[in-house]
Amino acid sequence: GAAVNSLDDVMAADADARLRAVCAAIRRYATRVEPAAGGLVVVTTPSGYASALAQAIDEGGHPSIAGTLAGDNTIFIAAKDGTTPRELQAELAAYLADGVTG
Repeated sequence: GAAVNSLDDVMAADADARLRAVCAAIRRYATRVEPAAGGLVVVTTPSGYASALAQAIDEGGHPSIAGTLAGDNTIFIAAKDGTTPRELQAELAAYLADGVTG
């Protein structure tokens, strides 16, 4: 018999692939990740790269990220309820520093 993947398996694999893409984008474009007040994390990029990284983060559907707002070289990332900015910053900084892929 042919192998049949359940919808849950397919969705989990897709979510995993999107998270890996977010990790790769952070490693490629981010230069610094810092917690900020008000449930925000600030990510700094070289000039002109913030929009591309913010789009990758938004499309990645990270479970702890509500959304992003990008300027030229700065992104504000809003943490979802239940996630502190410090927790989110630590996770995103680990992607940047160590190449952690989730």
